Amino acid sequence: MTAIVPTVALATLLVASSHHIGLVARRFAEQHGAAMGVRWFAMPVALPEVDVCLQWHARLDHDPAQRWLRSLIHTSLDRGLARPATVSEL
Repeated sequence: MTAIVPTVALATLLVASSHHIGLVARRFAEQHGAAMGVRWFAMPVALPEVDVCLQWHARLDHDPAQRWLRSLIHTSLDRGLARPATVSEL
């Protein structure tokens, strides 16, 4: 059986309720896997890096809510979720 689901949480619940395996982000597995009744193992092969990009319209450059959201995303990325490849505007 192959399943593609929209969220990592749903993938983990699917694995927890079956005899199947799933591929989810390590950070999610470490933080939530045990609570959902699944064990996690590191991949036995290296996976390619994924680029993360932020884009926004130039008119939103100075919008306080947009600046806050971009700052929050950058902080999350700096904590090891990923590294941004580029930051650009439309």
